[in-house]
Parts: sequence; structure tokens; C-alpha cells
Amino acid sequence: MLLGLSAISVLPINWLGAALLMVAFSLFVLEAKFAAHGILALGGAVSMVLGAVMLVDSPARNCASTGERRSPWLCPSRRLR
Repeated sequence: MLLGLSAISVLPINWLGAALLMVAFSLFVLEAKFAAHGILALGGAVSMVLGAVMLVDSPARNCASTGERRSPWLCPSRRLR
């Protein structure tokens, strides 16, 4: 169902986030295959968290351009300015 919604652009997917999730999966598989003492698993965990955060484009990212009054904690782009 998620693939279908993405195909008709109802669910906007950031493809960099999807690629990071694929990298995380491959790092987890490599960690299971080779003895890397947790380095590959750590890289996979970081890649998975970053990929999950970046996967779906949310309207909260665009709150600086819409002019809505929101808490600065909800608009990370405003905190950077």
C-alpha cells in the first residue's frame, strides 16, 4: 500500500532517505557475515536513523515559508537562521 501511495505521489518520499535505509540494511547484513566488532552495526544504526528521519517529506519542514506562527522547536529551519 505504501508503494502504491508513493507511486501516485500521495506520500512524498525523499529518495535519499530510502537509499540510506537500504545502506543500513546492507550494513546489518555485512555485520552478520563478517566480524567487524560492531563498527558496521553502528554505521547501520546511524544510517537507519538518518534515513528514517529523511524518508517522508513533512509539511513541518516548510513552516518557515508558509508564515504560520509555530513554536521554534517545531521549525528547525527557523532555528538555523
